[in-house]
Amino acid sequence: MLPEKMKSFGRTVYTVRGRADMRRTKMIIRYRDGKYFLSYGAGVTEGAALIFLGSPRVLDFFLKAEKRRVSVKPAGIMYGGSEFIFQGKTYPLQTESGSRVCLTLSADKAVFVRPDNISDAEAAAFLKKWLRARLAETVEKRLPVWERVTGLKASRYIITTVKSYWGKMDIATGLMRISDKAAEKPEKAVDYLLVHELTHLKRRNHDKVFYAEIQKYMPDWKEAEKMLKH
Repeated sequence: MLPEKMKSFGRTVYTVRGRADMRRTKMIIRYRDGKYFLSYGAGVTEGAALIFLGSPRVLDFFLKAEKRRVSVKPAGIMYGGSEFIFQGKTYPLQTESGSRVCLTLSADKAVFVRPDNISDAEAAAFLKKWLRARLAETVEKRLPVWERVTGLKASRYIITTVKSYWGKMDIATGLMRISDKAAEKPEKAVDYLLVHELTHLKRRNHDKVFYAEIQKYMPDWKEAEKMLKH
């Protein structure tokens, strides 16, 4: 068992024990929500982890992750930012006073009618709820399509507020979890997310076989994946 935190090129890396079926000596470095994580197999020693974390490959990973972070667009409402982003498009948010809270979307702007007696937190909560509802509508429409294409079926899905993943499939129960941050992404990106999670019902790990399956269902998946992650 590795220490909970390790250092690499001046950066803190959090260690996470991999799944039981992960190769014993395998190590994977990941970047998520501003933090670095090292997933490792049961046979990895602290010495081996230190060598891996001190390698040029890992330093290159750090530099690329930090370059992407600097170039990230202004954060949308789902990330705690102020930008109103829906299905890949940023809309100027025009706020007006009114007796009933509501949101109207046109081709070039979003008009948010806000009563004077609601707080900023309540206003943000309403906008997030609106985005979640639209995401749920997209999933309701697109999930049956991809279930027919793949021949795989989720038992049900839920929209979560978790920001540490885009989606997660419980292989034992068939429950699909979709992060509400996907509401900010184009429909094509949501399609890829659905196909990705459905494929886990057939293949647990992100290996060559897994992505070969996705390729069969969605030949342009790499383009869609970029839409989702950028």
